[in-house]
Amino acid sequence: MSTARPFQIYKSSAGSGKTHQLTLEYLKLALRDETAFKNILGVTFTNKATSEMKSRIVNVLEALSLGNDHAMKVDLMSALHLSASDLKKRSSEVLSSIIHQYGRFSIVTIDSFFYQVIRSFAQEMSLQGSFNVDLNQGQVIKKVVDQLLLGIGDSEQKELKNWLVEFAESKVEEGNRWDFRADIEKLGGQILTDNFKRHAEVILKLSDDPTYFPKVKWGLYNFTKAHLIKCQKLAELGIKCIEEIGGLSYFKGKRGGPAGLFYKIANQEFEVSATRKSAMGSLTAWLTKEHQTSGDLTSFLEEKLWPIYDELVEYMVSNERLYFSVLEARRYLYAFGILSKINKELVKFREENDMVLIADLPDFLNKIINDSDTPYIYEKVGERYAHYLIDEFQDTSGFQWENFKPLVKNGIDQGYFSMVVGDIKQSIYRWRGGNWRLLKDFVKADIGVEVSQDHQLDANWRSGKNIVEFNNKLFATMPVVARHYFADLLRTHETFVENALGAYDGVAQKVMLTDEESYVNITYFEADDKNTWSEVALKKTIAVVEELQFKGYQLRDIAILVRTKDEGKFIADGFMEYSSSEASIKTLNYDIVSSEALYLSSSEVVNLIISLIRWINQDQDKMALWEWFTSYWSIKNVRPKQEAFEQIDKWQSHLPAKFLHDLPHFKTLGLYELIESLIELLALNDHLDQYTYLQGLQDAVLDFAKNMKGDLPSFLIWWEEEGQNRAIKITDENDAIKVLTIHKAKGLEYPVVILPFLNWPFEKKGKEEIIWVDGSPLNGVVQMPLIPIKYSKNLLKTYWSDVYVAEHVNGFIDNMNVLYVALTRPTHALYVFAEQKSKNDLKDMGSFVKNILLTSTDIGRNHQNFTFGILPDPIKKAKTQVEFSLTGYPSSSWRERVLLQARGISMIEEGSLEVQQKGIDIHDALSRLYKVGDELRIDDLDLRRVLELIIYHKDVVDFFEQTDEVIIEHPMLLPGGEVRRIDRLVKKSNHWHIIDFKTGKPRNKDRSQVNEYIEILSRMGFKELKGYLIYLDPVNLVRL
Repeated sequence: MSTARPFQIYKSSAGSGKTHQLTLEYLKLALRDETAFKNILGVTFTNKATSEMKSRIVNVLEALSLGNDHAMKVDLMSALHLSASDLKKRSSEVLSSIIHQYGRFSIVTIDSFFYQVIRSFAQEMSLQGSFNVDLNQGQVIKKVVDQLLLGIGDSEQKELKNWLVEFAESKVEEGNRWDFRADIEKLGGQILTDNFKRHAEVILKLSDDPTYFPKVKWGLYNFTKAHLIKCQKLAELGIKCIEEIGGLSYFKGKRGGPAGLFYKIANQEFEVSATRKSAMGSLTAWLTKEHQTSGDLTSFLEEKLWPIYDELVEYMVSNERLYFSVLEARRYLYAFGILSKINKELVKFREENDMVLIADLPDFLNKIINDSDTPYIYEKVGERYAHYLIDEFQDTSGFQWENFKPLVKNGIDQGYFSMVVGDIKQSIYRWRGGNWRLLKDFVKADIGVEVSQDHQLDANWRSGKNIVEFNNKLFATMPVVARHYFADLLRTHETFVENALGAYDGVAQKVMLTDEESYVNITYFEADDKNTWSEVALKKTIAVVEELQFKGYQLRDIAILVRTKDEGKFIADGFMEYSSSEASIKTLNYDIVSSEALYLSSSEVVNLIISLIRWINQDQDKMALWEWFTSYWSIKNVRPKQEAFEQIDKWQSHLPAKFLHDLPHFKTLGLYELIESLIELLALNDHLDQYTYLQGLQDAVLDFAKNMKGDLPSFLIWWEEEGQNRAIKITDENDAIKVLTIHKAKGLEYPVVILPFLNWPFEKKGKEEIIWVDGSPLNGVVQMPLIPIKYSKNLLKTYWSDVYVAEHVNGFIDNMNVLYVALTRPTHALYVFAEQKSKNDLKDMGSFVKNILLTSTDIGRNHQNFTFGILPDPIKKAKTQVEFSLTGYPSSSWRERVLLQARGISMIEEGSLEVQQKGIDIHDALSRLYKVGDELRIDDLDLRRVLELIIYHKDVVDFFEQTDEVIIEHPMLLPGGEVRRIDRLVKKSNHWHIIDFKTGKPRNKDRSQVNEYIEILSRMGFKELKGYLIYLDPVNLVRL
């Protein structure tokens, strides 16, 4: 597609129709011809967004193919120069092509695209074709840390032990627990961040030298010691002089004045205030008024004390930044050592488990792209994209953009259209690498100003007039108050601060729903005598929900947005407790849906089942018996657990006879069948309110069994580490209040939004993230290419003051963005609760917003209640679906069920899977088959049929039967550093058979490849070598 400006940058706002624009631009490309969609890559950040985008495109094409009117119809006809009938025909053709070649309909998450590329490069990266991508990174880090700590007593780990001791001491000094395993895991998690990965190679290289850390530590210590000795010697001289004339009585301010500097340093306080710096040579600063005319004192100062004072101050001032920088470098040096050790252990863990982490994908792909040219990448991927449409660009990380940039630029250079769309104000994922400055400052320059064009989507099609105007005023006024917040930085870093606040330039949106009434209420209040502030906020939230129901709103219209999962659980628990209390209104509902709060471990029945499994696994241990029996007795009799202890000795009399009969056989059952049996035998499916939890547990068990061993010990470990924190998955379509974090609410909208806790602080205490900074300023002391530091105001006194300012300002913008996302979700009504404080000090979001409201003179005068508009009537929606609840929970033995086995006789049809993906899947599967019969472990029946046709072929079966030795895809490192892998190496009757599988058509270079393998193995000492090519579709063996 030839355009004057092929790269389009859309900067959107909340509710401005960015998905509409993305869909429109996609269709302009896809409707050029019926196969054009294959050359388009649409990139989103979540599976949900991917599904929604695909659905929207298909729905628009369906409407156009039927000749229906659609909001995009005129734009598409104009852009493509098509008549209505031609557009109808073309839409039908493209829709049919997409449906029949759905695998080429490339709307994907950014991680899945990276995975696709990396999988194609698995051999070059020395990964097995069947490598796993682990999504549960926290558990991997936990295992790595556990493995590391197991060897802490070894003599070669003495250095690590010292680092850990320092780490523990720092935690104790900060008032944290001494049992710091969780803190080490948290620290270890930082090796998965972009910040660490950019420096990982340097860190690993430095840590390979066993003398490096001791040298650095000693060098920093020696400088600090020398600095302190010099200061203290001068301080002692000064104090000695002062004592010679009788002490501080003549001196202005005494210990608080200039002379007090000597005593301050003697007390180990090594900092000079601006007042003391300016006191050099000033009689009025040193002496009280009555002593300023004393010639003796003047002479004493000028001849004795001032020379010492001036030397001390000049020395401290000239070395101030260096001294405080060295202190910061020493403070977190342990992090350097610990992270390098964890990183080494993680590299080993990856190799042993043939696995990469989801966080590794951008880094791995970055290395591939830097070492390859673009056409080669796509030859390996098997697909060639010309157009890239990237959504939510404000949340793209630096690594991710570095990976996409050469690909997008390659297309742009050939005149192909690409676009990015995003909203800087909704960038709320900086903690996982998102960088909003890419969209604000860099993307245009990266691709080229001359080929780029900006668009501003500034119309709000979501919210009513009062909500839009309230947000316009609030966020347009925000920079005014922010300048007060940053007052101490504006003198030195005004440009940086103003650049960041520029993210909110042009924040005001056009009101499109001018006739739609809407309502905003922000209330400030204090805790009362009986309740904490949070408890009062909960009560007010419940009261609002009740009021809304009286006004005709349904529960599904209401969303409660919280900052953290703990707040979500607090809200959900509060509603559930209130709904069963005397205070609740029986004609109203208080149902809650929340993935943040409804955990499986909240269910007594689920906890009973887990306790039973633990008891069965522990050979009926007495303590485990008490745990499950008290739960069972309490549930069955609806009585407190304490009463069950009296029955513990005769527990068998309270159990069904069938349960006792089957008890000896429980350990022989599979995990899922065991749980099914327990539900049936103990009649746990009699509890209607527990059906959802039982379903959730059984779904969790199935998910666990897919990827893990299904034995009881492994399951119990998984439950403790992960399973108990799993939340119930409930559809959003239920008529219930949605409770979710602001981050989860991004991209969604609700008629009514309640924000109950507008009280989060701007500065989190004890930020744990390590920041890696340039160590060259300390070259005169030690040679450290990188230095680990933490965010702290102390950095203002170091060479890395800009690092503090950047983090401080970016953290502020993060908080503003979270607020923006929360306040732009509602269509009809917005309720916000914040804490009334005696002093609005701008340190938390509630106080900050109040300052904005008071700054805007036309926003209101009541300093505790700010109201705009009136609550509109709810929109009466015709019910499009009927809700059903389970009236029973069937449970029965699997052994009594009829089983069907599906079998096939033919290869997968050419069109049923994309050729490239099919080849990868078959290769992956063959790499797991050592002998006939192994194919039965393949769950995919279609794939298993293909494998059976291959390995039981009359010319092939000998390589899978009665073999002496089988080596599959083992890497061979060549002298030049290249790596080769042979698909299959089989030893039979003293002959080695080299087998290379091919999924495509025969090529001349196929033979060359196998001949190269024969030559390599001969040089390695292998004898009696024979080579074969096995083409898989159709199966054909070629002997070389």
